[in-house]
Amino acid sequence: MKKSWSSKWVSSSQPRKQRKYRYNAPLHARRKFLSAHISKELRERFGKRAVAVRKGDEVLVMKGEYKGFRGNVDSVDLAGSRIYVDGMKRKKVDGSEISVPIQPSNVMITKLSLDDKRRQAVFERAGPRKEGQKANKREKASQENPDSDAFRQATKAERKKELPEAKPAKEESRLKTEVGDKPTSSQRSPSGQKPPPGEHPEDEHVKKAEHDHEKKHVGHAHHAKHSNKEKDW
Repeated sequence: MKKSWSSKWVSSSQPRKQRKYRYNAPLHARRKFLSAHISKELRERFGKRAVAVRKGDEVLVMKGEYKGFRGNVDSVDLAGSRIYVDGMKRKKVDGSEISVPIQPSNVMITKLSLDDKRRQAVFERAGPRKEGQKANKREKASQENPDSDAFRQATKAERKKELPEAKPAKEESRLKTEVGDKPTSSQRSPSGQKPPPGEHPEDEHVKKAEHDHEKKHVGHAHHAKHSNKEKDW
């Protein structure tokens, strides 16, 4: 992000770029920084998950030193992206009290202030969230475009439903192979592998013993030859 601020900038893993975006953001973009989650009852009523905090909203602190504190928003600092809750104060060294700023992401809105007609119209336009609304949208999208992501998700769900029915057959075949086709200790080869067809494991033991005996015989003869040479010297 070479410019001081750009609306086309998406994201970055570098903290310096994240701080630069927030520090140089104009006021119309900073309004989004004041968004906070709303309670479950308000979600079902208005069909929204998060809204911008305004003066007069009742909030519940979810994180930090004042976790569990409930109160109304006294003021909103748009430039600093902080809110002030009524009753949340701290004493200074000289004994005076000051309001404590808090990040909007650390609170949950439990009651909305609908004094503003424009804000009330936004919530009325959104309407309550209906059950199965997302599922119906996916079905319509899959019918219109079979190559869409919604169609792929539907096919994956159908495959998952079919998997439990096919599992018992696999388990039965696995049990049969473990019980019926499992070789005994006498049929196994010394290396733990099955012997090839037409060859018995006992024949391998005999061949191995003969080969070891020949090696020992050759070694003894070689040692005796060298010892005779040393005696001649």
